[in-house]
Amino acid sequence: MMPIEAKAELREERIGNYRVHPVAALFPLLQGEEFEQFKSNIENRGQLDPIVVKGDLLIDGRNRLRACLDLGIEPKIREFEEAREADIGRYIISTNIYRRHLHPDRQIAICSLANRLIRAAIAAEAKLKIQKQQGAHGVEGGRGHKKPLNTERCSRVSQRNAREMHSRSTIGQIAALADTSHRKAAQAARVLDHSPELIQQVADGKVTLREATKQLPPPTPRKPKPKTDPPQLPLPNPDKDLAYIIQTLRKIIESYSAIQRMELVQRIITEIKQQWPN
Repeated sequence: MMPIEAKAELREERIGNYRVHPVAALFPLLQGEEFEQFKSNIENRGQLDPIVVKGDLLIDGRNRLRACLDLGIEPKIREFEEAREADIGRYIISTNIYRRHLHPDRQIAICSLANRLIRAAIAAEAKLKIQKQQGAHGVEGGRGHKKPLNTERCSRVSQRNAREMHSRSTIGQIAALADTSHRKAAQAARVLDHSPELIQQVADGKVTLREATKQLPPPTPRKPKPKTDPPQLPLPNPDKDLAYIIQTLRKIIESYSAIQRMELVQRIITEIKQQWPN
């Protein structure tokens, strides 16, 4: 079930004895002559596709249910098998996004709103599982002796649904749902972040996504990174450096025999002359 916070952002709708899923409510209903033709088609040919529900939650088939109720026909109902909110939300989008021949801007706006609802529902499911596990540990441990909650294990279980939705950025999720470019998805995400009411107007077809973007305040320019001076190397100290070199050479030379020492010193002198002939 969608969290109350997510429902408050959008309209709440009921048809007959069913509550309409918030993601399904994002899509426009058939109205006027278009709905009358749709209802006449069901009256003449019957209801071909079942209405999809989960308990008292209507997932797909709002127009079919309306038509059946108006005609006094017993609707054909199919129970949705998946339990995860992410699966329900994606099913609604994939079933409806191209069915209505919506303008691409409306599709993107609806998918951006749906993505926020799906993410909120996944977070609510994860929180509920944690609360249930906390309660179970309290019963097992007894009063005053509650066992500590293994939040790491609980997180792995409760975030199974969230892993898919959070595997990409919000912009990537919107682009995938709407099958659009990341540029368009980024525009929709920006409008949604600044004004959910404005993105709802885009979803309703009242303004275009471009017009909505123009109503937003200009983006805050990024502050340039402060320039840092390169690390200052210590000034050379000839006396100290020479003493260090001589000390190092002495340790090496002392480990050699007398003949080897003479040969090593000669090689060092020759190497110095080749490197600095002057």
